[in-house]
Amino acid sequence: MMCDLHIHSKYSFDSLMSPSLITRVAKIRGLSVISITDHGNMRIYNNEFSDQNRKEIFEQHGIYIIKGMEIKTNYGDIIGLFLESEISSTEFDDVISEIRSQNGVAVLPHPFHRKVNPKELLPKVDLVETVNGRCNPEQNMKARSLAEQTSTPVLGGSDAHIYWEIGRVRSNFSQNSDNLSFSPDSDSWIVNNQRTVEGSPLPYLLTHGVSFISGRIKRILR
Repeated sequence: MMCDLHIHSKYSFDSLMSPSLITRVAKIRGLSVISITDHGNMRIYNNEFSDQNRKEIFEQHGIYIIKGMEIKTNYGDIIGLFLESEISSTEFDDVISEIRSQNGVAVLPHPFHRKVNPKELLPKVDLVETVNGRCNPEQNMKARSLAEQTSTPVLGGSDAHIYWEIGRVRSNFSQNSDNLSFSPDSDSWIVNNQRTVEGSPLPYLLTHGVSFISGRIKRILR
């Protein structure tokens, strides 16, 4: 089961990707599970990806969409997966508490994109991203080493803001996607199952340059 659990859509300030095209590209890339983790909001799940729409996409196309978002905190970004509503806090510990209150899963993405030592944060999260499609190889190598030292379960995510990034970095789980369901207990596989992470980042200037331009375009068109 191939998963990309770190993708941004047009509901992020620095992406122009449409939800419908994200799912089409995910299917082409052979992904079974994705999560759209937009910056600071879950508007996509109130609009295009309602619970009913997600169920229909799963039944018709075999793409299971996990509700999530990426939250900016005082200690860097945190991703919440299996959420029911937007996280309103911005303090790291409060964000973790809000994720837990929704029975969600807390992920530390790109752990070396922050000023605080990520090792201090790992005991508070469920998973750490050891390969991020927008980190340089050295940062990803340090993240893998940190996960091994602390025995923290790992994830890989493309951090896609552009269509060609989707699925470039992914997590491969032993869980069969046919057994997934839209039930409150459907998150256990993501922490407990065996997995491998594969993929490599694209050039920094290419990915972040396009995101910068996308952000500027969106601000101009407002």
